[in-house]
Amino acid sequence: MSSLREQFDLEADAIPALGDIDAALAQVAKEHRTWRRVGVAALATAAAVALLALGVRPLLSNHDPAVGPATTSTPSPSTPTPTPVTTRQSYALAASLSAAVPLDWDKRLYDGGVDFQSPDGPGISLVMDPTPFGADKPTALTAESFARWIASRPYVIPTQAVPVTVSGHPAWQVDVRLLDSAKATSTCLPSTPDCVQMVKLPNPDLPTGIAHAQVGRMIFVQYPGRIVWLYEWDGGGATADDLPGVLAVLKPVYDSIQLGPITS
Repeated sequence: MSSLREQFDLEADAIPALGDIDAALAQVAKEHRTWRRVGVAALATAAAVALLALGVRPLLSNHDPAVGPATTSTPSPSTPTPTPVTTRQSYALAASLSAAVPLDWDKRLYDGGVDFQSPDGPGISLVMDPTPFGADKPTALTAESFARWIASRPYVIPTQAVPVTVSGHPAWQVDVRLLDSAKATSTCLPSTPDCVQMVKLPNPDLPTGIAHAQVGRMIFVQYPGRIVWLYEWDGGGATADDLPGVLAVLKPVYDSIQLGPITS
């Protein structure tokens, strides 16, 4: 057994010097900082890869001059346009006809024709076998000669008759408006005062026409030996004396008109 002095000397030789201990501690701290930086970078890289795999785009730095501020687009609200409730109405005149007419429009049915009028004022008439009312009537009455006769009346603003097609049938169209100097002293159907009579209905055997401050479009549709008259007219209201406005109100009904063959 060694002496106590010898054992103390052996243990003292195993203890490093104080300077060696400080150096070792400094090395350990340095290695710890290095691994901490590597670990943080590795975690950040792993997180970015995971986000990309999930389809998540990381935020971009505002300090990058090549990247502008993030923007978001907000869809603008849209208000659906209400569609008027319509019903297709069919009538057996000399030629069968039908039209899709809004339910809140007025309807007047008479022998040989039918009128539809919107709550806003404009209306459209469909009449079978009309004839000119006045002097110098055409000797051979056709859709073309009827329209040209209307256009040549001395009391209307000069206009032209133009060829059109209605429901597959040839037709002639003329826009009408009275001259300021026209003498409008009659009453036209249905009850229009201060009117110039222009077209005679077959039944009742009475004329109709146009009044001052009123506008209209007359279309004469040609059938073999017969004529169907479509009259788009100004019934007052917001579109009074405004032909484009009248036609815009009546367009859905006019476009829906279907004219069948002569049945009687």
